Amino acid sequence: MQHTAGIELSHDDIDDVGFYNTQARERLSTVRQGALKQTSYSSFWGSKLLLSTKLEATVGARYDYFDTNVTNRA
Repeated sequence: MQHTAGIELSHDDIDDVGFYNTQARERLSTVRQGALKQTSYSSFWGSKLLLSTKLEATVGARYDYFDTNVTNRA
C-alpha cells in the first residue's frame, strides 16, 4: 500500500484586473476594474492499493479554502 499526503499554500496579488467592452481586441470602455488578493490553503491525503499487476484501488480526500478580497476601482 502506498500513501500520499501534502499541503499547499498560494497567494495572488493582482493590482489591475478588470472587465472591458472590446472589439477586435481593443478596449472600448471599462465595465469594472479593481484589485484582487486571493490566498488559498489546501491539504490532501490518498492511499493506493495494488490488487494485481493490472488493477489498483485508490481512495483519497482533499480540502481547499479560499480567502478572496476584491477592491472595486471603477
